[in-house]
Amino acid sequence: MRSIDRLFNWLRRATTYPSKEEVFWNGQGGKTASGERVDEESALKYAAFWAAVNRISNDVGKLPTFVMRRLPNDAGFEKAKELQAYKLIHNRPNSYQTPYIFKQTMQSAMLRWGNAYAEIVRGTDGRPLELYPINPAWVSLDISADGKAFVYLVQPPKQTSFRLSPMDCLHIRGMGDGVIAPSPVRLFAESIGLGLGAEKTGSAFFGNMMRPGGNLEHPAKLSDEAYARLKKSMERNNAGSENAGKLMILEEGMKFSSLSIPPNDAQFLETRVHQVQDIARIFNIPPHKLAELSHATFSNIEEQSQEYVVDCLQPHITNWEQECNAKLLMDNEREMHEFRFSVDALLRGNSQARAAFYNTLFNIGVMSINEIRSLKNLPAIGDEGDVHYVPLNMTTAEEAMKPKPEPAPVAPAMEEPDEEDTDDATEE
Repeated sequence: MRSIDRLFNWLRRATTYPSKEEVFWNGQGGKTASGERVDEESALKYAAFWAAVNRISNDVGKLPTFVMRRLPNDAGFEKAKELQAYKLIHNRPNSYQTPYIFKQTMQSAMLRWGNAYAEIVRGTDGRPLELYPINPAWVSLDISADGKAFVYLVQPPKQTSFRLSPMDCLHIRGMGDGVIAPSPVRLFAESIGLGLGAEKTGSAFFGNMMRPGGNLEHPAKLSDEAYARLKKSMERNNAGSENAGKLMILEEGMKFSSLSIPPNDAQFLETRVHQVQDIARIFNIPPHKLAELSHATFSNIEEQSQEYVVDCLQPHITNWEQECNAKLLMDNEREMHEFRFSVDALLRGNSQARAAFYNTLFNIGVMSINEIRSLKNLPAIGDEGDVHYVPLNMTTAEEAMKPKPEPAPVAPAMEEPDEEDTDDATEE
């Protein structure tokens, strides 16, 4: 009964959001100089911000996560599938979320609020049993009852508040000086507001007015009859996107003059591109991941993708791994176990590069045939596929620098008797 009550309480907490007035700050209602109101929810309406949060959250969420055991004598690692922590993060964090959805939800909250929280439900032996995400808008710091430590105070709207000790709260935090990191949305509200304002300006421009592609010039005054025919013809044959590019029939010596894009409109387009690049800078994500390809080429896309994994995703992954090590592993498990996010799927490259990579690792004995086949989702070929091979002609640098001994003298070979001498000896 207790678990059912906990489930329904979490669902109420997860689906009840504070009003906009509760999350606006600085007494200005989150209003920026651009006139746009910006908070952690409204920021998602900005396409570039949504793309960055969606991309990073999805990529972190889809990474396979394991608990690895260190083998004796530094012989490598193996998966510790029997641990409760492994089952929790790899199989099922709670009764209604998959590991992908759990990690995606937490990472999205961290990117928007600067912090992501999950309640750690433990068994009687202290082992973690379930993880329940908490809306970051409800969390603040408080002092414990004995006044010697801090606790997380969770205050859901119109519900009873509760406290969590640091060891019972999985806290994925961003950059900041305190225990709770500042919200990126609040730090960069002006930049996000400018992007939202540019989008709204563009929508109003096309929705409320129409900039002509050119003008009509008449040498004198257009007659009423010619004006009526011209208007009817333009409405029937030239109005609407489906009639773009069609010929226009002019009367009485009229001429059509094309209009170029005004400088102010061109600057408006540049502003929109710049704001996409600004969001890329905030999240340290390559612009091509946000579909901004003005500086991308076919030759550098692969390098930028590698850079995305190393410079953008890896700090988040390290943050996850260390927080999970600290709070989801028991004291007697931390020395020989650790959480790992596998990024192999994001670093595979093309088929030719993968083949060369596997070939190199096989030739120096790092990987066996079966290990390579497992990466390709192919079955093992038997025990002989687990053997590691190394080249026979390889030696250490120290051995190569030693002086080589002089070769031993070779005794002269004995001469064999000629066939004639053999025949003479036989006749005698």
